[in-house]
Amino acid sequence: MLEYKAEEVIKQLSPAIFHLDEEIKAREIELSQEFNREIKGFNTFIEIANQGKIETREWTYISKTGNKFPVQLVVSGIWNKNKELQGYLGISLDITDLKNTKRDLKKTANQLQSRNAKLLNFAHITSHNLRSPVSNLNSLMYFYKESQTEEDKAIIFSKFETVIVHLNSILNELIETLKIQEDTNIERETVDFEKVLKKTKEVLAGNILESQASIVADFSKAQTIQYPKSYLESILLNLISNSINYRSAERAPIIHLQTLTVGGET
Repeated sequence: MLEYKAEEVIKQLSPAIFHLDEEIKAREIELSQEFNREIKGFNTFIEIANQGKIETREWTYISKTGNKFPVQLVVSGIWNKNKELQGYLGISLDITDLKNTKRDLKKTANQLQSRNAKLLNFAHITSHNLRSPVSNLNSLMYFYKESQTEEDKAIIFSKFETVIVHLNSILNELIETLKIQEDTNIERETVDFEKVLKKTKEVLAGNILESQASIVADFSKAQTIQYPKSYLESILLNLISNSINYRSAERAPIIHLQTLTVGGET
């Protein structure tokens, strides 16, 4: 493991030759502080064993050719029947594979945690982005059945078509978002607020009609933004649908949207 021949080390070298100097010095400081006296050199490895205990500790070993690798070193004292210390036994295990496995497991755990967070985020977006158009289809169905004239039914039916087209678009965008989630860099693009609002109003046509909501927007200060399109659509969809859902029962809601540039930020 260390590439030395027996005659090169027996009665020739201290086991300290196998260790990194900085690790020995760090352990010297730890033990000196713990026992309130100076502990140095070879005593660093045997101090615990001198007290009749077994010490298990991770160290870095250096082979004869300078190769470094981690080991688990167990040091214990060798005692005779009169409980007199005769020497020391050190058993080292190369734990390179073990540490690599632990590192891989930690990396996998971090990846799983990240993916779970992304899936939770995706599920949140999906539940909101799909719930609104489906709810609006139900509302439009109600208005369609209540319509008294063919002209009114034609208007409602055209809204049906618009919501269904947007629903299909939302599904496709959600699929693309799921693909993007595999990458750490979410794709940003130039998104027009007015266009996103127009789509949102069409998706929520049934709720807007039912609540008699007025939506007023002023995007003059910032007409576009560099942002993931599906995320911005989700934000507006949530803001407007929540404004309608939690409106006062005593009056029709007026929803005002405005963009601003503050400190260079949209």
